[in-house]
Amino acid sequence: MLIGIDASRYKQKNPTGVEVYSKEIIEGLIDCASKSKNHALRLYTRESINALPHALQRVLPYRRLWTQRHLSREMKVHPPDVLFVPSHVLPLRHPKRSVVMIHDVAFREYPKAYSPLQWLYLHWSTRFAVKRASLLLVPSQSTQRDIMKYYGADPQKIVTIPHGFRPPTLQISASKCKKILKSFHLTPNAPFIFFVGRLETKKNLERLLEAFSIFKQKFPNWKLVLGGSRGVGFPHILKTAQRLNLLQAVLMLGYLTEEEKIVLYEQARIFAFPSLSEGFGFPILEAAYHRVPILASAIPSLQELKPFVDVFVDPQNILSIADGLEQLAVTSTPSKRALLKSYSWRKNAQKVWDLLTQETPI
Repeated sequence: MLIGIDASRYKQKNPTGVEVYSKEIIEGLIDCASKSKNHALRLYTRESINALPHALQRVLPYRRLWTQRHLSREMKVHPPDVLFVPSHVLPLRHPKRSVVMIHDVAFREYPKAYSPLQWLYLHWSTRFAVKRASLLLVPSQSTQRDIMKYYGADPQKIVTIPHGFRPPTLQISASKCKKILKSFHLTPNAPFIFFVGRLETKKNLERLLEAFSIFKQKFPNWKLVLGGSRGVGFPHILKTAQRLNLLQAVLMLGYLTEEEKIVLYEQARIFAFPSLSEGFGFPILEAAYHRVPILASAIPSLQELKPFVDVFVDPQNILSIADGLEQLAVTSTPSKRALLKSYSWRKNAQKVWDLLTQETPI
């Protein structure tokens, strides 16, 4: 059996959750394939990727509308037996057996958090995938309920497979750590609240800033560190920080390298993740690994990560967020690192492999 995989999200300059999933699951599936005599992989890429076996790659030179023009044409001319799409955009032409991972449908709950063009494409591509894919994968029960609610997805063709976690392998010296902190105008013992993710409306950062303003009345020496690229709604986030006179206490660092992110997790006193909507919540697992007390919004997808969260808050309520921050600032919390063993990318990939290669038609 030939299994085709859309590997277009494997190589990204500034990877976020979807790209991290694509990279990890593709590497896991390559490992599964290496142990199989009856199945082969074909990786569809926009350009040759040195980190992947060249013999497995089918390079479709990058142009606009790559999925719907170039991948779709390849599916017509040289179709695999099964196609797996790690992110939810299914090509117009595709094999009868096509499996798609839908990470979330936050755009349906918070349409103003997206540009009109983004929203239209996400809505169309999700509706198309739900209708035409033979099997849908989701990372949480929350996403399963959402695609059933908004798109009438058949529950019989949905499989929930939570994402995995890989501990960092980078070793960072004390001098390097100090240098990174200094570059961000931080000192090793300076208390700060950390957030990582795209700086956009659905991350609820305007309310986090309002809550931090209240928090600072009792904890004036603390800072709020926001790590991530700018997204839709960033100007409103910046204006909120200006209105609250927080520009000296709030650091907006842009996209963080793995090295920088590790240092900030290790030094943070609190990790705040008050999102309005999430499909899974990778940063919560990262914060748990680094033993940072975790505040998260009490939305369904994040409540599925309850063992890792120290305080849940109402994301719509500024006082709830402020109270949660104050609680964590004065309370010690137990380590949850041992719980991460159940979130394995290897096991995740094996589950996906089993679904792709099962003899009974998907």
